[in-house]
Amino acid sequence: MSVPEAFWDFSLRTYETPGVAPACLALQDDYALDVNVLLYCCWTSQRGIRLSGSDLERVLDFSRPWAKNFVQPLRTARNWMKSDGCAQAQVPTDSCLQLRESIIAIELASERLQQRVLESMTGDAVSQNGSVIARITVAAKNLQLYLAAAGAQANATVIDQLAIIVTAGAGADSTAHARQQLMRLTSND
Repeated sequence: MSVPEAFWDFSLRTYETPGVAPACLALQDDYALDVNVLLYCCWTSQRGIRLSGSDLERVLDFSRPWAKNFVQPLRTARNWMKSDGCAQAQVPTDSCLQLRESIIAIELASERLQQRVLESMTGDAVSQNGSVIARITVAAKNLQLYLAAAGAQANATVIDQLAIIVTAGAGADSTAHARQQLMRLTSND
């Protein structure tokens, strides 16, 4: 029997939307935010789930050590190989690039496993009948909770990047409402 992967499928669809990959990577690289947790905040909102502090705490209790001890070391090795490692004269380029591709596959598999675990932590409540505006509002609230837990400032750049992700996840046409909700919620801090 195969494991349901609604979160993974949602993430792949969302990530393929123009602008989402660069937004996710910027939030990861510049603000140390976990892309899988960002996407989780959006995925749960599409299911009509507003995360509580204890929900997010459980997610972070798993995700932080998973990322720190497994995903980030793989990413560091992969990036080093891309910038310096495979350029060393002693290292056969083809073999190095092949090894780097293997690391990419393992990194992707580790993220998929993280998403399976996060999905298993989610209740069965599904309410996809909410309007796009309602789903965006819940996503903004879920993300606000995550930003606070991560100690990330919701500056204009962060809000713009999050708006791109939220809009794609909700299947909306414009980032205007997502940006407005994120700005409104963060101004209430």
